[in-house]
Amino acid sequence: MVPHSHEPWEVVVVSEWDTHHGMFPFDAEVFRITVRPEQGAHMETLGFYFPVVGPYEATLRLHWGTTIVPLRIEVPR
Repeated sequence: MVPHSHEPWEVVVVSEWDTHHGMFPFDAEVFRITVRPEQGAHMETLGFYFPVVGPYEATLRLHWGTTIVPLRIEVPR
């Protein structure tokens, strides 16, 4: 993730699993999306959960502290 203070964050998915803090070969980037973080109740540990699941879509929420990053996942029909 690339957080920004006043803009949407960038979520970068790469094919290399053994990378160190954003130092990855650019040809390993699979895709990049932007998301707007939300504020929520404080969570002491990093949580990954799916509060919304439908037949062709789901929302994955990454939650740490009071910051929540919602990722909408859709399956093409």
